[in-house]
Amino acid sequence: YGPEPVTTVQELPQTVLMNHMAQFPLDTLRQLAQRVWNRHQCDQVISRDDLQWLRTHCPGVKIIVSSASPQPVLEAAAKQLGVDAIAYSHVEEFDGYLSTPAWLRPIFKQRPPRRISPPKKLWMNSNHTKITHLQKRFPEMFTEGAKTVGITDTSYGEDHCWADHFERVIDVNSTAPFSPVV
Repeated sequence: YGPEPVTTVQELPQTVLMNHMAQFPLDTLRQLAQRVWNRHQCDQVISRDDLQWLRTHCPGVKIIVSSASPQPVLEAAAKQLGVDAIAYSHVEEFDGYLSTPAWLRPIFKQRPPRRISPPKKLWMNSNHTKITHLQKRFPEMFTEGAKTVGITDTSYGEDHCWADHFERVIDVNSTAPFSPVV
């Protein structure tokens, strides 16, 4: 699986999920993501109130949620949490639908895709690519003197690279936390 086995293994279910999502209008996917959020809201570890407390105690804080989850899921999270920005795994959006990833293996295709996304329009936001994306969108985060805290549920170790980029890292609800040395 190469030097980043978790990323490689995660790409298959992410790609299959994106293929399934491409069969429904993006508005429907947003509604479904919101319903899932509502159903599991009591299980959330961090709430809107927590983020409001943080804003009160740390004026000027910028809260960004970066996840390997797809666009509709992060849009629902942003709406509920009131964050400043989101970064997510994405694929080309065309005519109100998400496109099917180009590299989906034929065995997983149930029917011919509506549209195949150009490979350049597919972004799997995980591991080091999360950092790359954040560096492009928010370069001020990584300037000298910036106070940064990365909070993650790095259950499979996919965000362990964060320790090389954030001033502080926090792991919640994980079976594979950061090393105590970090």
